[in-house]
Amino acid sequence: MTVGSYHQANLDSVLTDSGRLLPGRALKPGVIVDWDSSLAADARLGDQVSIGKHCRIGRRVHLETQCVLGNGVVVGSNTHLRNVTVLPNTYIGRGTRLRDAVITPTGLFDLDGHFLPSPDSSVIGRARGNSEIQTGIPSEKLSVLEMDSGRSG
Repeated sequence: MTVGSYHQANLDSVLTDSGRLLPGRALKPGVIVDWDSSLAADARLGDQVSIGKHCRIGRRVHLETQCVLGNGVVVGSNTHLRNVTVLPNTYIGRGTRLRDAVITPTGLFDLDGHFLPSPDSSVIGRARGNSEIQTGIPSEKLSVLEMDSGRSG
């Protein structure tokens, strides 16, 4: 599976209108927010956005279109995301602008599969304070994508 097809599979699984019941609440057609996630009142959500449980979305965040955020994701204020999948327990720092990527706690993959490590954990890092009990994802466990990135670079 390529990174691009992984991102598309995420979009297809949570954002298609196939009659499935998704957990959480629909804010508008094509926008789902799972339970116990908080969004700042001035956060803007475009079309085809899915936010997992226990996420925190800061002030003036813009999730433009085709964004899938896993459980326990924290997005800092003034951040702009477009066409991204964000893996669980990932922190995206304030003022960050990202598009066309799969974002992990250690960096990001462009949709062609090239890995770019995070220059600083204040830009992209592991979300703190999201325990396994809340998110269902062990905070110490690296995803398959992260483990693969460690071997290649």
